[in-house]
Amino acid sequence: MRQDIDALERYQLIQSPVNLPVGALTALVILVFFVNSPSAARPTWKGMLLEMDITGLILVLAGVVCYILAMQRGGTSKAWNSSEEIGTLVGFCLMVVAFIANEWYQGEKAMLCTRILKRRTVAVGSLFAFL
Repeated sequence: MRQDIDALERYQLIQSPVNLPVGALTALVILVFFVNSPSAARPTWKGMLLEMDITGLILVLAGVVCYILAMQRGGTSKAWNSSEEIGTLVGFCLMVVAFIANEWYQGEKAMLCTRILKRRTVAVGSLFAFL
């Protein structure tokens, strides 16, 4: 076990003299040549909060908590046919339906813009990542 640690330490000592100067040079190039155009008008905190989809965030979090709770307890500490497990799975389904309805209602201010999801490559990529 100690030989593995020694090999890792040696590797890190060899890599440090190479990685640190390269990283410093990269940071210097970015600082010198990166031009950030000033924004026309900076939004206020209230404006930024109004742009956020808070209801969508709450619905997603509640749905994920219901799903994880059901999957973690199901079959181990609770039976799959118990009322608590069925209730958490039904709660997950209801949160997903409510999230979809909320996203439809929000339009362009939604967490998932339908304009973006209508692109075939984005829709297929999202479906592939979900599965």
